[in-house]
Order: sequence, then C-alpha cells, then structure tokens
Amino acid sequence: MKNIFIILFIAICSTAILNSCGHSTNPEDTLKDPREMTWTVDTIQTGDNQTTLGKFTALNSKFIYTYGHCSDPSGGLYLYDGVSWKLKPPPDSFAKMIAFSQSRIFGFSEDRNECAIYFYNGASWNQVHFIDRLVQYTDATTDGVSKIWACGSKGLLSYYDGTKWTSEYISIGFPQSKDFFLSAVGYHNNKLVFTASSWNENNMLWRYYVEKEGNNYLIKDSAAWFSYENKWGNRFFYNSSWGAFYSYGEGGMWKMSGDRWIPFDAEQNSNDAILSMYGISENYYYLCKNINKIAFCNGGEQILLNDKINLDYNKLAFYNIWTDGKEVFIGGYTLDYPEKTIIIHGK
Repeated sequence: MKNIFIILFIAICSTAILNSCGHSTNPEDTLKDPREMTWTVDTIQTGDNQTTLGKFTALNSKFIYTYGHCSDPSGGLYLYDGVSWKLKPPPDSFAKMIAFSQSRIFGFSEDRNECAIYFYNGASWNQVHFIDRLVQYTDATTDGVSKIWACGSKGLLSYYDGTKWTSEYISIGFPQSKDFFLSAVGYHNNKLVFTASSWNENNMLWRYYVEKEGNNYLIKDSAAWFSYENKWGNRFFYNSSWGAFYSYGEGGMWKMSGDRWIPFDAEQNSNDAILSMYGISENYYYLCKNINKIAFCNGGEQILLNDKINLDYNKLAFYNIWTDGKEVFIGGYTLDYPEKTIIIHGK
C-alpha cells in the first residue's frame, strides 16, 4: 500500500513538472506575429464631410476611441466595442484624449475659438477647464496615475494635479523667434520635456528640445524642420509600458539613457520619418513611417507589413498605432478630398 502511494505521488509531481514546462509564463510567448494575422480595413466618414480621425485612446481591444478632425465636429469621435466602430458625438474636436477608465476620460480641444478641456464621466461630456484666448491644444501626457500635462500654441501649458486644473503660458528664450507653440510633451522619471516649434525671421520652422528644470524651461537642442540632423525625435514622445522613454520624428527614433538621447532603431535610417510608435516590448512594437509605410519590429529587424494588406498606399497616410500584442489597429486617412478615415485591424 505504501508503495502505491509513493508511485501516485511521483506520477502527480511528474505531471505538474511537465505542465509547467509546457506553458511559459513569459508574456512575449503569447504575442501574435503580425505576419500570421488576418487583416481587415474599416472606412469611417461622417456624411460627406472631411473625416481625418485615426488617433487612438484605448483601454483594451474592445474599448478603443478613434478621434481627430471632422468638418462636422459631431463626427470627430468613434468607439470600437470589439465588433464595430460607433459614432459617439464629442463636444468638440479633440487634439488629444487621455483615458484612465471608461468613466474617467479627458479630451483636449483643438479648436482655436474655444480652447477647453472636457471630462467624460461614463454618461456625458462636461467642460472642466476653459482657456479664454485664441489658442489650441496640441498634445497631452500623464504620469499614468492621476496627473496630466497638456500643451499647445503660444506656450500654453495646463496641469492637472488629480483634483483641479491650472494653466500658464511658459516663457522660452528662442533665438530670432517670431512665434512658437509646444507641439509635444512627455513625462518620464519625474522630468517634463517638450518639443517646441518656432519660426525665425526668414519664416523657417525650427524644432527645439526643451526640459523643465525647477521653474525654468531650458532649450537643450534644436534643428531646422526636415533637416534630418536631429539628435532627438522632433515629433512626439513615447513613454512605454516597459519603462523606456523614446522620442521619434524626422531622422528616426531615440531612447533616453540617463539624461541623453541615444539613437534607437532596429534599422536606423537618417531619411526615415517616424510618425508613430507603439508596442509591448523592445522585441515587439510597430511603427508608422514615411507617411504610408507600416513596420513591425521584433528587436532585430524591421519587417514591412504593407504587402500583407491589400491597399493602394500611394493614396493613404498613416499616423497612429495601438496594439495589445494580439491585435493591432493602424489609423490614417485617404489623401483624396474629402478625406476619409482608414483603420487597419489585424488579429
């Protein structure tokens, strides 16, 4: 009898060991290779209006907002519920949205005539902050918990401490500057950074990398627009879920190392214009580049996906991506007028 119990115990242990070996706990093992995905394409247009959405704010693959510009403002927001895109008329056209939950969402107006911040409580949108000046928001970022920074034209910077909003117009000493706007904002390791844009006396657009130090905003680097001589990504910042902080734009991608930007790309090319980056890890992320190229990066190489999706890419532009590693959404619009939103979905 004793021998039977010993044999049973060994058999149970062996089964447990085999099962544990057969099922990896590494989350990257469950990620789906986009070359094995099935691809579909959705077209969104509100009436006959110009509808250039394609920006994403998502909580999961069954709760994704796409938003942007529509010549009819009520057509500027759609929600994907896992089945289809449904119109959710917004109070204004949004330059940026930030969602903490389905009932805690902020929208930042791109309207110069009524620059405002709106809050969605799960049932309705309400205006929670109004800027009485001809300005507009361009970007916003969060600490991932409760704080938000939103930037815009004329140096507009709004801050949410988790309870209330405050705004200011920051001062930056641009050389030979006629006007400037804050085009992007990022927050990483308690550091607030910006890309600012300014026209000089010859009406040439310049981009500046700016950091906040104490109460001051200091220029750390600069480059002429489309010079491809950047030392940081002059379009947007990406604070990844795996803890790394990136910037991207004309000339490629950069990663923050200490207090320096270092080149980062599976295949860095100084002629690339990186328009969007989103992923799960440095071994699994997607890029929109050079207006109409879609690439998957697995840590060692870039793999173009355009030939997997049957579209005429000469008439399309793509600017945004979202993925959970099992599904991917790529947002853009047609280049013929009136523009229509195109969303590619792989799963």
